[in-house]
Amino acid sequence: MPGQAQPTTLGCASFREYTLSDGSAVEAGRDTDSRLTLPWGRRESNPRKISIGLCVTVRTRSHAPVFAETLRPAVTVGSVTMGDYHFTPESYLAMMREAVPGYDRMEDETVAATGTGAKSVLELGIGTGETARRVLARHPEAKLIGVDASPGMVGVARDTLPSHRVSLLVGRLEDPLPEGPFDLVVSALAVHHLHADSKADLFRRIAKALDPGGRFVLADVVAPLNPTYVVTAIDPEVDYPSTLDEQVAWLDAAGITPEVTWTHRDLVVIVGTARTSAPRS
Repeated sequence: MPGQAQPTTLGCASFREYTLSDGSAVEAGRDTDSRLTLPWGRRESNPRKISIGLCVTVRTRSHAPVFAETLRPAVTVGSVTMGDYHFTPESYLAMMREAVPGYDRMEDETVAATGTGAKSVLELGIGTGETARRVLARHPEAKLIGVDASPGMVGVARDTLPSHRVSLLVGRLEDPLPEGPFDLVVSALAVHHLHADSKADLFRRIAKALDPGGRFVLADVVAPLNPTYVVTAIDPEVDYPSTLDEQVAWLDAAGITPEVTWTHRDLVVIVGTARTSAPRS
């Protein structure tokens, strides 16, 4: 209609609204056929990051057509930075199940790998608290500190996790870790956002934060040796999966003895035990 913004839909119906740098509105909605429908475009046109499993509708201030390349969605798996985006635990879980084939099995294997009897737990990349909820149920005496770079994710986790057992911090994986020691550190679908050197550095810092004999459980997407095993969509500008062998080597060098407990296509769960001896140089 004259005088009204004209919608251009890229893939599917909308349910959330964002603002582009030029004042246009973007509405993000679920991609019903589980495919990433947004082609790449210019980063500066969209300062927000839109997760896997979303598509957008653009409402412009003019009647000019809107092309997909005017958007630059940043695809992220696991912890995402979405500013004012309002997740619910249910909607986030649904998106992860669409984005990550085998997500529920990976969560089960992650929690099983944490063992029993942990009392001091650190989770890196806590997201909305899905993994933390399961870890707390398995370790009824545990107190957990959760860290995530997204204030919105931390807000959801704070609303859903028991406050008497959980402390939450906004922070990046590159930041100094909360003061330990911890007998369990967990990270699910977060470490692949780091470059190789930063992964190795994080593992060294985790080793220092663990009690001797403490456990680090890493669940993440990896770069498989066989390209046909890739089933998790990633954005090479923000996702940097390393090979399984590389991460095992970095863990061992950091002073953490690794054991691969589960693999599925491009997903893995690794359990590392902190050694009592000093790590090798």
